[in-house]
Amino acid sequence: MIWYLPLELLPMRYTSMQDDVTRRAFRKAGLSYSIINGEPLTESIDTGAFLDANSTNHFKFSQLQQVAKLFHEHKIQSGDAFYISDLWFPGIEAIKYMAFFNKVPVGVFGILHAGSFTPTDYVNALKYWARPYELSLLKMADGIFLGSEQTRQDIIKTFNPEFPELEKLHVTGLAYDSHLLDKYKVPFEDKDDIILFPHRLDKEKQPELFDKLKSYFPDCEFIKTHEHNFSKPEYYKLLGKSKVLFSASLQENFGYSVLECCSLGVTPVLPINNTCYKYMYPKYVLYRTFEEAIDRIKVALKTPIDLTHISDSYNSSLDRQVQIIKEWMD
Repeated sequence: MIWYLPLELLPMRYTSMQDDVTRRAFRKAGLSYSIINGEPLTESIDTGAFLDANSTNHFKFSQLQQVAKLFHEHKIQSGDAFYISDLWFPGIEAIKYMAFFNKVPVGVFGILHAGSFTPTDYVNALKYWARPYELSLLKMADGIFLGSEQTRQDIIKTFNPEFPELEKLHVTGLAYDSHLLDKYKVPFEDKDDIILFPHRLDKEKQPELFDKLKSYFPDCEFIKTHEHNFSKPEYYKLLGKSKVLFSASLQENFGYSVLECCSLGVTPVLPINNTCYKYMYPKYVLYRTFEEAIDRIKVALKTPIDLTHISDSYNSSLDRQVQIIKEWMD
C-alpha cells in the first residue's frame, strides 16, 4: 500500500495538476494507494510565497494526525510506502518514529522542490536551523525526487560529505501533462506580439528587467501575469496567443510556466545562471547578458521555435517516480 500525502489544492498553483497526474500514475502502475488529505485554512496565499505558511502547516499537521491514527489502528503494514508531494513536511520524523516503535518498516518517498540549500530561495534566510532539518530529511527519506539537475547539484554542494547517499537523489522531473493544454494551441501566424512575464513578482524573479525591455520593443504588448487575476483557462488562452516568455529568475528548480509555454508554442528566453534552465533547454534560447536576451527576443518574435518535445518529455515524470517506489516495494 502507498499512503499518499498530497499538497493542498490551490487554484493559482500547480498542486491540482500534480495531484491528478500522481493518482493516474499509481493506477497505471497497478499500485494500491490511499489518499490522506488535510484541512487547509484558506485557498489564497495570505502569508508566505509559494504556499500560505499558516494554512500549509495546518493542512500537513491534520494529515499527520490521520497517519498517527492509522499506526494506532495497525492499518499501516510492513513494506508500505509513504509518497509525500512535498518532502519539506513537518512530521516525517514522526512517521519514522512511529514506524520504529510499531516495528513496521516503511518507505518514505517524495518530492523535494527547494529549500535553504537553494541560494536565492526565500527560505534561504532560515538556513541557520533549516540546514540541519533538511539534512535530517535527506537521511530519513528512502527516495528523493527532484525537478532538475540544478536541485541535485545544490543539494550536493550544500550537504556533502555529511550526506553521501547520492543514490537516493532521483532527477525525475515533476508532475506534468502537456495534453491538458492542447485545446489552447494557436498557430504561430495567428499569435500576437505579446511578451510574457509569468513569474511571481518577487525579488528573485527580477521583474524590473522585464520592465526594462519595454523600451526596446515598443510595438509589443508586455504582460506580467501575476498582476492579473486570471483563471486557469484565461491564463492558458493568453499563453496560446503569445509569442515570447521572458525570464530573469535567479533561481528555478523546475519551472512549470516555461514548460507550459513550450507546450503552447511560446518561445522562452531564459538566463544561464543558478537555474534548471541550462539543464533543460537548448542554448539558442538561453542568454548571459541583457543584450543577448534582446537578440533572442527579436528572433522569437519572427520565427516559431518548436520546443514541444521538451515539455512532452515530462509527461512521464510521475511514471519514473512510481517505478522507483515499486522497485523498493518489490
